[in-house]
Amino acid sequence: MIILFGTAVNNSILLYESCISSKRNFTKSIILSCKNKLRSILVTNITTICALIPFAIDPFQKNSQSTLSLCIIGGLLFSVIIVLFVIPIIFFVVLNKEKKINFLCDMEEIDV
Repeated sequence: MIILFGTAVNNSILLYESCISSKRNFTKSIILSCKNKLRSILVTNITTICALIPFAIDPFQKNSQSTLSLCIIGGLLFSVIIVLFVIPIIFFVVLNKEKKINFLCDMEEIDV
């Protein structure tokens, strides 16, 4: 479980840092950071999955490593979907709300 959380958090941080470092419109920065970091996220997860496949295809099923490796492979596939599709939507919603809040705060300062 720690492996799954570490990989998912690492991928999310990588995506977040790429979004924040971009000086563009926040919608374009989210799209471009997903596009640019897609390769590194996929390479990290595919290499881990390929390393776990020999443990997952244990024909004798005598040890618990095969079930553990199947669980990790499934979790990695699920975390890739979450990081590449759900996290950017959350970024968009949060940054959009932050922009509206800043706009409303600016408007209140003008009225006073």
